[in-house]
Amino acid sequence: MVLGDFNDYLETDKEGTPAIRPIVNWDQVENVVKRLPKADRWTHYFGDRDKYSQLDYLLPSKSLANASPGLPEIIRNGLPLRAQAYSGPRFKGVGQNNPKASDHCPVIATLTI
Repeated sequence: MVLGDFNDYLETDKEGTPAIRPIVNWDQVENVVKRLPKADRWTHYFGDRDKYSQLDYLLPSKSLANASPGLPEIIRNGLPLRAQAYSGPRFKGVGQNNPKASDHCPVIATLTI
């Protein structure tokens, strides 16, 4: 399992090709977030650009992913209220901009070993 906040986008931009692309696209792992509908695959909100994207990953091996066919869950309760793509419940005290738990959202999944 490779997992964590990779803190980079998969798209090539003015800074060049992202270093995370080889591990995320490696044929030995599965990005389980891709099991979700495209509109629900974001784990990060960048407010200055009103950008929603995936920066946080769970990449189980192909065999582990195949044994664990369920959908992952992305926990968005800690996002600031200005992240309007999420309208669900927030943690107590989360504000429009601050306080917030994070601009990143944890990804969880049940794995069958």
